[in-house]
Amino acid sequence: KAIQQREAEYQAAVQQREAQRVEEDAEIEAWDPDEGVPFEVPMYFTRPQQLLDIFAALEERNLFLIQNSQETEEQLEELKQKLDATKAKMDEEKEQLTAQI
Repeated sequence: KAIQQREAEYQAAVQQREAQRVEEDAEIEAWDPDEGVPFEVPMYFTRPQQLLDIFAALEERNLFLIQNSQETEEQLEELKQKLDATKAKMDEEKEQLTAQI
């Protein structure tokens, strides 16, 4: 649940940043060089905490993905072991049947 909540917060932040970008893009498009007003590019991050929050969210998401991939790798390894055991058993049965013939 915590991951889903963080994911929702992350998506909300992404949407908020996108809305800000659209607004800033509109301001940039409205700028007229003939007015004599110097053009200033708006800062993407206005507070240091914004960057830290993004890094924390990305780190948490990466850790979640790493954990999932490790669990998947463990399951794959278990399946490989079962497959090898099944192959060995089938080969043994095949040899027994061949010997009976």
